[in-house]
Amino acid sequence: MIPLALNLLTESLNGALDRLTFGHGGDLDSLMPDTVSKTKLIAIFLPYAMQEAANKLGIKYKFVNANGYDVEMSDDGVVTIEEKASLMSEETSASFATGNNHSKVKNHLHFVMKLQNVGNIFTSCFAALVDVPDLSEGSGWDDAVTKSGKNNNGFSSLKILNQDYDKIEVIYGDIRKAKKYIHTVYETLDA
Repeated sequence: MIPLALNLLTESLNGALDRLTFGHGGDLDSLMPDTVSKTKLIAIFLPYAMQEAANKLGIKYKFVNANGYDVEMSDDGVVTIEEKASLMSEETSASFATGNNHSKVKNHLHFVMKLQNVGNIFTSCFAALVDVPDLSEGSGWDDAVTKSGKNNNGFSSLKILNQDYDKIEVIYGDIRKAKKYIHTVYETLDA
């Protein structure tokens, strides 16, 4: 489902960005030089690409964008999932996800996806399901915003201690234990 969703997103970005620049073209890299802007744009449209891919593959997946979770999947019952997708570099391997307003998403299963891109093409991916409610103390979303008392939509990182290795179900890429936290490893996608 992930490769199909990313291909659908690439196709949509190619057409939309050309239209939005009135035929002058451009891509994520040339129009948005900073990773934060690109991630914000991807975070808006990727859920729709995921839902479209799921529909094409016959997967029971519904993007709902509810308070604290984004997706409902049904098989033997409804499972609620928080999606977190980011464009991130190899240097951020200790972080499984980055997000704001993290305090409302501590009680749901997380689908995390870290992407690397060249233009509008997604070249590498790490994706996993993380059982956030079952993580040990010390794992989870860092709480710098809450500790400071200033919620200025500052970004928080999802980090997972080595002892919580079994709370991660890798879909793409791999994970490895490091000194304190588990690190992510990207998998190259067929572009």
